[in-house]
Amino acid sequence: MSSVQLALGIVHWLMTTVMSPQALPRMDFRTGIPSECRTLVVIPTMLSNAASIERLLEGLEIRYLANREKNLHFALLTDLEDASTEILPGDSDLVQQACSGITELAQKYKSDRADIFLLLHRSRRWNAHEKIWMGYERKRGKLADLNATLRGASGRFANVVGDSAILLQVRFVITLDTDTQLPRDSAREMIAAMAHPLNRPVLDAAGRRVIHGYTILQPRVGISLPSAYRSWFVRLLGGDPGVDPYTRVVSDVYQDLFAEGSFVGKGIYDVDTFDHRCRDFPENTILSHDLLESCYCRSALLTDVILYEDYPSSYTSDVGRRHRWMRGDWQIAAWLLPRVRSLESGRVGNPISALSRWKIFDNLRRSIVPASMLSVLLLTWLLTPPALAALVTVFIVLAVTLPTLLTALMDIAFKPTGLPVLTHLKTSVLAMGRPLAQCLFTLVFLPYEACISLDAVARTLVRIHWTKSKLLEWKTSGETERSVRSDLKSFFRAMLVAPGIATVTFIWLILQRPQILLVAGPLLGLWFVSPAIAWWLSRPIVPKPVNLTRTQHDFLRRLSRRTWRYFETFVTEEDNWLPPDNVQMNPGNVIASRTSPTNIGMALLADLAAYDFGYISASCLLDRTRKTFGTMSNMERYRGHLFNWYDTRTLTPLAPQYVSTVDSGNLAGQLFVLGSGLRELTESQILPRRVCDGLADTLGVPLEEIRGQLLSESHESARRIESNTMRWLERQIEELERCPFQLSAVQVLLLKLIDEATAAAAERSAVSDPELHWWISAFVRACTDHLQELQRLAAWLVIPPPPSGIWDVGLPGQLQLLAELRSQLATLDAVPALREVAALTQTTVPLIDAICAEFSAANVDGTDTLVRQKVDWLQQLQLAMRKSSMLATTRIRSLEQVADQCSEFAEMDFEFLHNKSRDLFAIGYNVSENRIDSGCYDLLASEARLASFVLIAQGNFSQEHWFALGRLLT
Repeated sequence: MSSVQLALGIVHWLMTTVMSPQALPRMDFRTGIPSECRTLVVIPTMLSNAASIERLLEGLEIRYLANREKNLHFALLTDLEDASTEILPGDSDLVQQACSGITELAQKYKSDRADIFLLLHRSRRWNAHEKIWMGYERKRGKLADLNATLRGASGRFANVVGDSAILLQVRFVITLDTDTQLPRDSAREMIAAMAHPLNRPVLDAAGRRVIHGYTILQPRVGISLPSAYRSWFVRLLGGDPGVDPYTRVVSDVYQDLFAEGSFVGKGIYDVDTFDHRCRDFPENTILSHDLLESCYCRSALLTDVILYEDYPSSYTSDVGRRHRWMRGDWQIAAWLLPRVRSLESGRVGNPISALSRWKIFDNLRRSIVPASMLSVLLLTWLLTPPALAALVTVFIVLAVTLPTLLTALMDIAFKPTGLPVLTHLKTSVLAMGRPLAQCLFTLVFLPYEACISLDAVARTLVRIHWTKSKLLEWKTSGETERSVRSDLKSFFRAMLVAPGIATVTFIWLILQRPQILLVAGPLLGLWFVSPAIAWWLSRPIVPKPVNLTRTQHDFLRRLSRRTWRYFETFVTEEDNWLPPDNVQMNPGNVIASRTSPTNIGMALLADLAAYDFGYISASCLLDRTRKTFGTMSNMERYRGHLFNWYDTRTLTPLAPQYVSTVDSGNLAGQLFVLGSGLRELTESQILPRRVCDGLADTLGVPLEEIRGQLLSESHESARRIESNTMRWLERQIEELERCPFQLSAVQVLLLKLIDEATAAAAERSAVSDPELHWWISAFVRACTDHLQELQRLAAWLVIPPPPSGIWDVGLPGQLQLLAELRSQLATLDAVPALREVAALTQTTVPLIDAICAEFSAANVDGTDTLVRQKVDWLQQLQLAMRKSSMLATTRIRSLEQVADQCSEFAEMDFEFLHNKSRDLFAIGYNVSENRIDSGCYDLLASEARLASFVLIAQGNFSQEHWFALGRLLT
């Protein structure tokens, strides 16, 4: 078996070296998927808990956003987890959550289409073989029921949410796993290949075999970037993550030699042919149905389309996954025989080809390779002469490493033109590192993997021939990952067989054949510590946190505050709320009253950043943004683009009138960020905690400057004044840092700070100390801004205090309602969100109405003065809350409107800047001369990259443009 493994490795290496991979033909669907190729993207999965359902819905939405095509639909095919009864207590909640989620997605994107999202959910069925309630035939059953539904069958799904009318028009299905990502436009590329006449499946006369074309196309599957850095195990064994900008078609021996690949469960299939060929599979038999489906239906590899999925972060979870695969492979071993079981007709002739049988056999062979290698090593060490034992050991090591070494030697032999020899050798040797490490780990884990494979084979054979049960035993990858324990003790417990074999063999050899230890010792040592190696590889990679010192943190925040000073000082009404390009400070104060689209975008984001830092309130941010947008609406534009330069005083475009690709791209990207930030404000607190930090920054800047002046000041009187000022600034900053973050406490503090800072500013004139005066005045302005914001959105803070005894005196019913009101007021004092304030008319205001009604009923004649005082105060409270609620509602609407304006301003026509022959963007367009620049931005590492990214993200240009950009340094 080891010889076969080595021979096959060499053959595969030769084939991939000699033969060039060929891309499958495809249709040109760049303008959209035609209606006759309507496709449904499905995720067969299980509803296990509320959190997983949220992830499923989010994943479905992301897949749609990456593939927004007219005739493409997205569905969840769901079951509930196995159970001892048909219905469990929490089932209805899970199903309802999934149904509501699909409905919400449909509502969210109804402006695109009403038929985008669907849910097809099955109830549990009793399985007599497994003696459990479960989804019929698991994933294979879900797809079978889906195919039947797509061709008119009814009753296969208990719950169908979404526009089911489109199901009968579906021609292709793209099936994905729960964690499989569907990158941008990949669905369209798969459909384009599937729809090509040369790829369409053609059955033989008997309808038993696909003789031309393909029923299934299997894209290449890569590792998602997030999972690639979870552990060293994934880094070393998981392959290269992310997008490869250079590789288009990848070599595969079966595809290159026989024009036929293998399906691994994530790809596209033709519904009619797939259903016709796979509907007769026997029940309770097939676990790994993917390979069998590709054998029956004929599949091809579509290696120039790539999907991404998570890779197991732990060695033991990866082994558990492969154990399940091996069980599935051995359960279809019967398809090596001339006759096989079917669903309806008993035993029938085996319709699969000789190549398909070889694929099944090869999977079985590979599953027992570790056991055969281990057996050969142990037998030769224990029974053969030392020379033969050494030879066999070297042979086993070569069987594992030789294909990798041959590939490395080929890389070294063929040096790229123009690359220095030493650089080439260094690069090639470094590239060998990971493949050789993978070979080493194959040898390290050999005993454990041998036992795992034997366990999988034995379990399967026992279940097939004796127990007839647990043939559909299966865990999702997520369940397997969550069930794995990550401590060293657990790894030794799980992999105890490897140290056990190493120990027993070592003892035998040291007692009986010590001369063999020179050969066997290194491997035995590695086997003994293999659990520790597996544990070390499986440890999470924790990024080293960047821990700033307090000094560094304060320095960066004060630098931010100084930066904001530029924008608050110079983006004013005098310049039409546009940022000047620059300001000359010395000699003299000279403002360059011109601006560009990039400058405008930077100023808008500076406003947003100032809010994030706590320098301005949300109302100030909204006001400044509206004023800048008002100016932009009056500025002359060309096809949606602002010109490259404007006079900020007159708004006249500067000659020559010019549209810059970079500037327009920058502005578009900045507007999208601003719009997203404004929408976030609708969910934010009315007074973010960072307000105190922002006010402290404003005082921290002059404090830092005074500390520097004290070091150089020689006059005692001046030093005394500066020391007093420094102590005052330090006290204010300490108060801001100590302030309990509650609305009432912040209001008291802001009032106090305004009074003290106003007095301090009056003591220090703008003439004698202009810098200090400016910063203290800026502090007063910021405190006033935040106080006004607080008192508008929490107007109940400015009404008189409640009459004494309001909470403690009254009838039981009144006291109960008052206790509820008091609780709600305490919750509001802990800083509510903007939407909570907007909802006060539905929450707290009705409660106040009820309390007033209770008091009025108890004081019909109006003689109780205390009750009248209570009612008067409650009515003031109610009026204040109505005002704040109305303002919050208006604020939310305004934020959404301005965010929509961001999208409108970002809509620019870049088509005239696009060089179609090169798929690149011109540097710009001279409107005055009606001339486009001949030069193009052709490098990824250029300032035009943001424009390319934004336009691709908008869907205005193909992502192929991204790969047309040069990568000279990568």
